[in-house]
Amino acid sequence: MTISRLDLIQLPGPAYISQLASKSINYNVEEETGYGSANVHPLFSAVLSQTPTIDFSSTQIATVLANAPFIGAGIAASTAFFWKLAAATGPVARGSSSHLKITMTLGYIHWTQIGLQHDSVGTVDSVITVGFDGSNEPLVPAGSQTLPSNVTDTERFMVGPVYINGAQLGANTIKSATIESGIELDIEGGDGNVWPTQIALRITKPVITVVTTEVSPVVTTGVDGVALNGSTGIVVYGRKLTKNQSGGVSRVANGTSQHLSFTGLNGHYWTETQSGDGNTPAQTTIKAVLTALNDTTIPLITATNATIP
Repeated sequence: MTISRLDLIQLPGPAYISQLASKSINYNVEEETGYGSANVHPLFSAVLSQTPTIDFSSTQIATVLANAPFIGAGIAASTAFFWKLAAATGPVARGSSSHLKITMTLGYIHWTQIGLQHDSVGTVDSVITVGFDGSNEPLVPAGSQTLPSNVTDTERFMVGPVYINGAQLGANTIKSATIESGIELDIEGGDGNVWPTQIALRITKPVITVVTTEVSPVVTTGVDGVALNGSTGIVVYGRKLTKNQSGGVSRVANGTSQHLSFTGLNGHYWTETQSGDGNTPAQTTIKAVLTALNDTTIPLITATNATIP
């Protein structure tokens, strides 16, 4: 018996996603089954269509953003997914030719949600949709492979402060922030081919949700919300952690350009809920839907080199 564990993703560049919380390769076969006239048992089976996807969650938020900006990015070069063989007494060496590699050459990568918390490390959930490049099967598996040595763990982020229309939302009260891209894709093929040959962005609907122990925001938003002001809008910061095995503060200094920021200048925000439970602190959930001024303006601006005010 053998077992394997998830290993890194190698994007074009190359760039490596090695801080994986989960990875799932979905082959997504749509089957056509035929029975003929009045038959109980099937007489025919064939693949009708197939659009493989790779879903993964990672704490490596900055690296994902560098390779998949808010609107996502097309992939037109070799991208690989690795599975690492495990032995009974420990890991099999990365340089051993005993691992599994699955390669693709055409697709689209985008992130769906970024979650930042006060008391745990944030993650980014992403999807790679795979297409047909005209010659290679969408996914090509190969055994007896070595693994890249580029395994790191240097990116960890937690939620930072939040500002709305230039004012900080309750200093030291932010419990979580969730950023959703709302991306939908057009996945198209033709001529009776099994696999899609074009994958493109259809729409976005960026939404930011913030949870705070501050209950006063409803005084500003009222019951139906107010507009983002178009100049400062809403800004959510992701605070970067640093290793402190030798002691010291485990947070990167506010003025160091290594933090995350998510900015939406235009849109509408409101108080979604106010809730409490027994003697625990009450919480307010603020939701903002971001809009663009035109079709060429990005409604959500992301940065991986931000400083925190």
